[in-house]
Amino acid sequence: MLALLTLGAHYARYGLYPLTLFLLLMIGLLFVKRRWAARTLQVILCIAAFEWGGVLYDVARERAMEGRDARRSGIILGGTGLFTLLAAGLYQTPRLR
Repeated sequence: MLALLTLGAHYARYGLYPLTLFLLLMIGLLFVKRRWAARTLQVILCIAAFEWGGVLYDVARERAMEGRDARRSGIILGGTGLFTLLAAGLYQTPRLR
């Protein structure tokens, strides 16, 4: 749920409210005990992890062009992407299968 909320907040920051609403609705899938719901969430979380990677690249490039240090942003965004990828990986555990 936290991974979906974090990405939703990211999209809301840029005014992408349809995507924010979509992610909020996907939280409801967490309560559906069907295989398709788990796979849907897993795919969405994997796509979200790639999105965080893209954001990391953009922020690092922007800060490098400005001559600013990007380490802290890189750690935060990299950690967020890794957290999201780990959330997707939870669906591979025997209990959630």
